[in-house]
Amino acid sequence: MVGCQAIQRLKDVHARGLVHRDVKPQNLTLLDGTVFLCDFGLAKAYVTADGAHVPCRRDKKLTGTPRFASLHTHAGLEQSRRDDLESLVYTLVYMIRGALPWQGLGRRREQSGERRADRSNRIAEAKAKAVATLLDGMEELRTIFNSVRRLEFDQTPPYQLYSACLRAGIKRLR
Repeated sequence: MVGCQAIQRLKDVHARGLVHRDVKPQNLTLLDGTVFLCDFGLAKAYVTADGAHVPCRRDKKLTGTPRFASLHTHAGLEQSRRDDLESLVYTLVYMIRGALPWQGLGRRREQSGERRADRSNRIAEAKAKAVATLLDGMEELRTIFNSVRRLEFDQTPPYQLYSACLRAGIKRLR
């Protein structure tokens, strides 16, 4: 249910022309059974003043938390709605499993002077390799993830489909 509500929160934020750019467990708050999305310090408009979608730039530095960042973000692409949703999938996996396979990469080396960009690249490589098995046993999240990864930069995500997919998973587990 956290996932269903988080998808709705992202849909609401996106409807206001913003991408969050730092979806992670620490930025989801649960109060009286309601999920809230917080910390909009990295949020950015994805629509221009005339209502057009911003263009996809390919020279961006990683913004957000590398552990939960989308593969497009690691690759230096401008973030859009699809990236918030990919980050949400990683967040939900983390909440279910308690860890992500690429977790902890770089902390030791970072202390030895490794640049943040190098650490981010190592996380991206590990993330790309782990995606094949990351969602084993989580077919609903795999369906959402695969759909999100196929979205074009400026495409509106099928939020209702993603929520329905999670609700089907809840029913299956009961």
